[in-house]
Amino acid sequence: MKIENIIERMLDHEFFDQDYQNAIAQHLKPTVLIPELKPLLKTTVSFDADSKFELPTKLPLPPSVSKHPICAYLYSVDQHEYPVIQRWAVHNLHAACILKAIPNPTEKDHQTTIIRVFNRFRLANEAYAASQQGKQLNRYQQEYLWLWEQLPSHEITLADFVKSLRELENDSKLNRFQYLLLLDIRRFYDYVLALKPKKHYSAPPKHIDEPIYLDEHNAILHCPYDMPQKQHPALFYEELQDEQPNQQYSLNTAQVSPLASQSSYLQHQVSKLTQQHIIRQQHNFSCSKHYPDFNSLSLLVKHCHQVYLNHPEKNKAYLFILLSFLSGVPIEQWLELQTNQRRVLNNRQKLILENDQYFLRSKFTLFENTDFKFKEQLLNQVTYFDLPLIKELVDGLKKSPVVSQEQVNQALKKCRHELFIPSLSTKKISVLLHHCIYRHTKNEQLADILTGIDANRSVSISYCSYPIYRLQQSYQSTIQQLSNALAKEIHVVDDEQLRFGSGKAPKAPTVTAIFAYLQHQIIQARHRNQMLEMFNHYNIWLWHILLLFTAARPVIGFPGFLRNFDLKQKWLWVSDKEIHTRNEDGRLIPLCDFAVQEVRQFIGYLGEFQQLHPEHQSHIQEILSSKKPLLSVYQHGEWQALSPHLISSFTRVMEINHANWLRHTARAYLTEKADENLILATFGHEQNQQEIGQKFSSLSLQQYRALADYLNEMQNFYSIDGMYEHA
Repeated sequence: MKIENIIERMLDHEFFDQDYQNAIAQHLKPTVLIPELKPLLKTTVSFDADSKFELPTKLPLPPSVSKHPICAYLYSVDQHEYPVIQRWAVHNLHAACILKAIPNPTEKDHQTTIIRVFNRFRLANEAYAASQQGKQLNRYQQEYLWLWEQLPSHEITLADFVKSLRELENDSKLNRFQYLLLLDIRRFYDYVLALKPKKHYSAPPKHIDEPIYLDEHNAILHCPYDMPQKQHPALFYEELQDEQPNQQYSLNTAQVSPLASQSSYLQHQVSKLTQQHIIRQQHNFSCSKHYPDFNSLSLLVKHCHQVYLNHPEKNKAYLFILLSFLSGVPIEQWLELQTNQRRVLNNRQKLILENDQYFLRSKFTLFENTDFKFKEQLLNQVTYFDLPLIKELVDGLKKSPVVSQEQVNQALKKCRHELFIPSLSTKKISVLLHHCIYRHTKNEQLADILTGIDANRSVSISYCSYPIYRLQQSYQSTIQQLSNALAKEIHVVDDEQLRFGSGKAPKAPTVTAIFAYLQHQIIQARHRNQMLEMFNHYNIWLWHILLLFTAARPVIGFPGFLRNFDLKQKWLWVSDKEIHTRNEDGRLIPLCDFAVQEVRQFIGYLGEFQQLHPEHQSHIQEILSSKKPLLSVYQHGEWQALSPHLISSFTRVMEINHANWLRHTARAYLTEKADENLILATFGHEQNQQEIGQKFSSLSLQQYRALADYLNEMQNFYSIDGMYEHA
């Protein structure tokens, strides 16, 4: 391609004076510090001996920089005759002509890349000239002046030049502006080095020849539909939205659910639900823009802390950003404490001072029986949590001056611009702690407690049970991820006995004693040869066993019919919600080995019982054929399915007035032992349509089965004996 054509193409959309064409040609004649540019230019561009370009005396001023960016750069070079500016103008124009001469099958070429680099150097020229003239430089001019210090002033090969720019990009000390500046220049010369056409993100993607797995367990194999190479990408994706192509999937149903290997119906159901799972996986994005990333939050905390320490009176607004972030309490409530003599933040939270340490005490709506006579037998003692605060920050509240909401807004605005965190606001600051704790611990219940979210907004908190010091340690470790300096100022209580949580969970010895008493009732009735009484107590005991080892709710007819049990695959289908709208409402719970063993033992006992008492054979047969609930008692001349009210008549001597104490006990045991997601699934506390054993589930049942091992360990922990020796 001739040099005249190259220059005309470069100035195609902005050319208005022949002098600019001449200026480009004249800059292609001098020697260069990057030797490869000359031979590359001769390889890609043909020079005509008849071509005549006259050197203009002075270039005219372009009417608009935005409409004539290349002319504006040439004008800048013409205005400033400093050697370094002239030298890099020669390099840049050589490289630009080489890029314009590269054959490109698409309509677009490197024009955008050229304009971007020329704009960068135009501004760098102005900054260099201003510094040489002794003028005061603004912030961005100082950044552009820094560029000249990075460019080589000696002869260097093109490959070494690109390599040096790439090494500079990886310098962790660079700010974002410097990084992007070097990136633009490096890409510009990288294209020259490789002599490759311009890359476009809208170009058709490569064909995927190999099938891919959609899930991490390699259970769903996807044979992708390739995009036609010649079809425009935008049109392809638009058609894809309107009419889905035929896509092929290979599904291993047995790997998704072990139950599927035993039932063709379940295989069909698994395949049906997997279709929903595939759709979710295809829309599974790896990022969320609701919150800033963790590094940005760490930078925010350190920045606010440092700015406040540098000048506490002048920068007191940053104190409220810190307090709101570190406590989860809105900024407005902290602002009110400046003039309020009381230390009450809201209806549930207040500041307390104990042993020269400030705490944020949050009161939770948890069960607490103030009249219970045996409180020493309960696992948890308090229903409030004290979040340790940094004394230096709380003391700063009462110091002058009094800060307004507007001043805090201005401080946040500065943080947004200085730290490049656009998604900061007064409302969002107070929820960022919850985001950080959940990211650090993967435990939403823990994040809810530490940020003071009550049980009416987090149902699982009703069953929580934690040592106070462990909660405070979790908070301290999260803050340590954000700032070591702040974490050192947080002091954790030494009392390992004080526990926070539900007032329904008894201590382990009490649980052991209760089950020993229930089992003793069975053995005693057998010794007295009272077989109906023994049958009743056996059912009462098994009710308690299944409630503890499944963590289900105590409802009428629990645990349902015998058909709800899959003793081979070790699953139980329970429907224990108070309100049922559909027959399929319920969830799967993994059965541990001990529970399976006791249910099988009980089924064998039912067979023996109907032989000993043929008058009750019809009732037992209805139980075994799943026409009546599995557990029942014979009372007042009739069979009755078990219910919490009926159970209380048999256990009145134990003075346990709340039927769901076993569910609270199981939650206390599993907390911090098993995966929190599996616990939420067992308790039915997951978000709607995200249930593990239900539609839209992203977790295989094999993973869910892992919880059974923890449930099984409760037998040894609570020293519970089975009935296989006594039945």
